[in-house]
Amino acid sequence: MEIIKEKINTTSSVKKIHINKTVSKSVKIPDINLNARTAPRCRSYVCLTSAETAEGALLYKGEAKLFFACDPDSEYIKLSMPISDALPLEGDEKDYEYKPESAQILSNSVSFTSDGDLNYSLNMVFSFIVIKNNEFEIISDIRDIPSEQTEKSAFTQCLIKYFAQETFKIKNDFNLIDVIETDEIDEIDNIYESHITLKNIAVKTDSEGITAEGNALINITYNPKSKNSSVNFKKKIPFSKAFPLKGSVSFCNMNLSVTDDNIFVKQDENGKSYIIDFEIDILASYFLICEQKVSYISEVHEVNKKIDTVCGDVPYLSAACRNSSEFVVNEPLMLDGSDPAIFQIYRINCTAVTDTVTPYRDKITAEGFLTSDILYAAKDDENPIYSTDGVFPYKKSIELPGTSETDDTCIYTNTSVKYAEGKISDETNVSVDAKISITAYAFKKHTASPHNRYNLYRYDSGGAEYPALYGSLYYKARRQPFKNCQKI
Repeated sequence: MEIIKEKINTTSSVKKIHINKTVSKSVKIPDINLNARTAPRCRSYVCLTSAETAEGALLYKGEAKLFFACDPDSEYIKLSMPISDALPLEGDEKDYEYKPESAQILSNSVSFTSDGDLNYSLNMVFSFIVIKNNEFEIISDIRDIPSEQTEKSAFTQCLIKYFAQETFKIKNDFNLIDVIETDEIDEIDNIYESHITLKNIAVKTDSEGITAEGNALINITYNPKSKNSSVNFKKKIPFSKAFPLKGSVSFCNMNLSVTDDNIFVKQDENGKSYIIDFEIDILASYFLICEQKVSYISEVHEVNKKIDTVCGDVPYLSAACRNSSEFVVNEPLMLDGSDPAIFQIYRINCTAVTDTVTPYRDKITAEGFLTSDILYAAKDDENPIYSTDGVFPYKKSIELPGTSETDDTCIYTNTSVKYAEGKISDETNVSVDAKISITAYAFKKHTASPHNRYNLYRYDSGGAEYPALYGSLYYKARRQPFKNCQKI
């Protein structure tokens, strides 16, 4: 008889947590050309690079990049700031794995002092996938034993078996003449403001791996050489990135975020400043859920009590249901009393975070908040371009058959903003319209009971000792009652 053992991994829990963090700092900028007429312009990126648990805390690291300029004629100055912090963990929280999923800027602010100090503040939210993985040893087969003396069972589990982060680049250029539909196009003097948003992201899986496709929407405001007023336009850049993987993939969750960009003006073959060259860094964070069938020995019918097996509990998850819901958030945003009146909106960027998920019978309630950052042309000669932001809560009920109010269900949600639009109600009010998409996954908790240990015996008869029963469960020597039984 030969006992075949196998080590298996299972996932018994998966969820998401969010950490809000605000970083404020003052930096001395030498030889800066301060212009009191205009508000500082800035854009920022943030990414999570690692997460680990040590000494009862979640230690996470990342990097924030800030681009700023203080007047219409100056180029952007780039600052990079490392982020490192710890979140204390309690109880069972210490036994989980924490994987960085995404990092988002909710709002940023920049101001200068008369001494040339740059004061900036970044309000960020970090999202982590929280996983409980387990390793077990089970008896998957017993050789040289009649099949009628064993029973086999199997379960199909959802296993989170891979997690990775990878950065890739989008690099190209385009001619302004091909973008702006007008008879007369002025040459670009300098790029006043640029903003990049990733749109229409689709993730496909096949036997060779996963492929992410989408569009990078570049929103640019530039100062022309022959006009005083700024010009704004948008350019959609399609991209596709393949991530080769081995094995079948049942479900892939991927988050893409811009971590850096370089946008500058070049001259065309006629010496005209019409060419915009760009390079965009995109961080892909993804994890895979694979359906895996596990076979094991569930029952052994003992012969003369020569083998004694012990069962162990193995927790695992199975897929219960998946559903997506899209809804529109429409909220008024009133300018602060100190903000200049609005003449034209250049761009609006919205971020949605679902921070609370409550399960009910066959449905869940998702609650979160939408942040908006608006750049606009102001009716103020001393502050021609200005920005403002707002925060709006939302609550959405999503049908999810198979869920319940008990603890036997794990819920994971992925939230994104499909589009955002700002409409001017009057010179001090903006109507913010954003379509939010929430995809929810429900996993049911189960427990299997495969055999993981066994006791093997040897017997003697009338004082004669026989070898251990490695060949067969049947007693192959003289057929007589056993007198002694000794565990080995």
